[in-house]
Amino acid sequence: MEIADALKVISKINSKDNVMQLLRDSYNYKDSKKLPEDMVKNHSQVLGIDMRETAKVIRSLGEFSDQAVYECWKTSEEAGVSSESREGQIIFLALAEWKSLASNSLIGGPKLISFSTEVCPRPSPRFSSEQSQSEGNSVSRSQKGGQCLLNLKIQENPSNISTGAEVTDVTLELPKDVLDKLVHGLSHVRSQLSSVAKNT
Repeated sequence: MEIADALKVISKINSKDNVMQLLRDSYNYKDSKKLPEDMVKNHSQVLGIDMRETAKVIRSLGEFSDQAVYECWKTSEEAGVSSESREGQIIFLALAEWKSLASNSLIGGPKLISFSTEVCPRPSPRFSSEQSQSEGNSVSRSQKGGQCLLNLKIQENPSNISTGAEVTDVTLELPKDVLDKLVHGLSHVRSQLSSVAKNT
């Protein structure tokens, strides 16, 4: 199905929420070999067409979303559709929604949700035990000054769109010399990010 035909079908939907859900599903399932039957059935009832035609609409929107995100379209005119038309208004909504979904699904490391710190006057018993075994009961001078416990709440990337992102708690023990290096390195990162922000 051509995207123009798909847009004509969508333009008949009165509810904005239904339109947004269709745009969301078309993007999320654009790479799926088989569309979930329940999802197609729900959209079929809203569109008032059979499930086979509904699947074609979803597939067409999915292919269209790839091009729109890849070419960074910002207006419906870039897609060859007037912004004054109902179809143009739908594309405008789609571009914002697909851009948001693309940003959230970028492959990368886990996301840091929050963190807290705690200073201990002495190394924790677990750390001291491990340290003594590896260094012959001697504790390095940097450890004698105590430890900074860095508590991280981390959100892992979900394995697929049907599962929520797993959140884990991680605690790191940082001696003073390691903490100094970390702070020094992060200060450079902050400077670099500030420079990038000024140039964008």
